[in-house]
Amino acid sequence: MSRWRTWSDTETPGQPLAGAPGVALIACGLVLALSAALKPPRQDGNFLAPYERAEPAALAGSDELAVRAAGTLSLKTVAGPVVLANRDACGQNGGVVSDATCMSFVYRGHDAAHHGFLVLVGFFRGDEYAWVDDRSGHVTALQGEPHFSPSGRTLVLVRASSSDGFNGIQLWSAEGLTPVWQYAPRSDVLYRFDRWNGEDRIVLRTTSMVRGKAIEGRARLTKTPAGWKLRPAP
Repeated sequence: MSRWRTWSDTETPGQPLAGAPGVALIACGLVLALSAALKPPRQDGNFLAPYERAEPAALAGSDELAVRAAGTLSLKTVAGPVVLANRDACGQNGGVVSDATCMSFVYRGHDAAHHGFLVLVGFFRGDEYAWVDDRSGHVTALQGEPHFSPSGRTLVLVRASSSDGFNGIQLWSAEGLTPVWQYAPRSDVLYRFDRWNGEDRIVLRTTSMVRGKAIEGRARLTKTPAGWKLRPAP
């Protein structure tokens, strides 16, 4: 069984990451069985609905590289098809519901410039993203939606989750899709991606609770000679 590394907020905030690259290699032409290794980060009810409504348009624009047949999504890669099959045992007949038995795959799009398909993986209690390399068929589990830098060399994942699971920011090298840096706040601050500003600066939106009131703000993640630094925006 292929495994993904599960990040936790016990990591040192803002520390470069070393070790497991967080990449799972899946044989092409097989049904992708994502299990509890993809830990669901939150419980959002039927949060998949808007993505499911948008999927037909995304499929229509894929030039038949992505095809939906009922509960099965097929992606055409150079190495062969990658088949993602829904698991629909979501409590029918009084059965026990789990994230391993209740799972859906929603096609988001094909990024030809960066050689990948983006798929949203919905669980009974949350979601993850899967990035499928359109050349090798290799699949990488991501904690959030990827946003590539202007050069395409770096991607950032920003996750705002007030419940269980990863909440924070991860930077990945696009070469080999390797995680290189992360920040997981220990406070009640939620970060959301806004935009890249050049190659070495990321603008973020923030939400924090002050005396029971949600306060919106901005932050900047900037690459310095000493590494990436996160600061409030002026």
